[in-house]
Amino acid sequence: MLISMEARKKILFLDVDGVLHPVCSSNLFAANQVQQLQRIVSTTGCSIVLSTSWRLRPRYKEALEAHIVKWGIDPPLDSTPSASSWPFCTPKLSVGRAGEIDSWLQTNRHLVDFPRWAVLDDIDMTEHLEGHMVHTDKNIGLTPRLADRAIELLNAPGESVCDCASCRAADEAEEFEQLLLREGTDNVTIVVSREGSRR
Repeated sequence: MLISMEARKKILFLDVDGVLHPVCSSNLFAANQVQQLQRIVSTTGCSIVLSTSWRLRPRYKEALEAHIVKWGIDPPLDSTPSASSWPFCTPKLSVGRAGEIDSWLQTNRHLVDFPRWAVLDDIDMTEHLEGHMVHTDKNIGLTPRLADRAIELLNAPGESVCDCASCRAADEAEEFEQLLLREGTDNVTIVVSREGSRR
């Protein structure tokens, strides 16, 4: 079932350590970094998807979600899958956390207002996530300048088009689904079979 563009969501993939506080800091969820996260969400209306390793430990995940609500932000929409349970991933991106993020995007593409998604992480995945990566310094965390960059990505103009691997794969999958709806499964199967025979 296709979801209207108006109902789709801007997505912010959120890491914690090295983003909301410096790595190894005894001060978890530092005020300055949390304020920048609040600014991103309030300015863009984005939904959060947890990509942090905190999502894999139930107690940590529960505590993080409680803090997010305490900060006046809606509870996370979802979490990315663990690498061992990827339902789908663009071949180019089958690498660590980037693969987990891409897997979520492809599986939930009907929810996403492409190309309005961004990744906040101290792991630099620029090579794999191209124009959607906001890389933080693990010893500093989220800064106003990086928050501005996330806002820019999430508030991209209405007609923006992205040619990164994740956006392109989602667009192609949706075009195929629309073709199925227009032509019917039998006709599309014939077309795909013919395409395959040309290769």
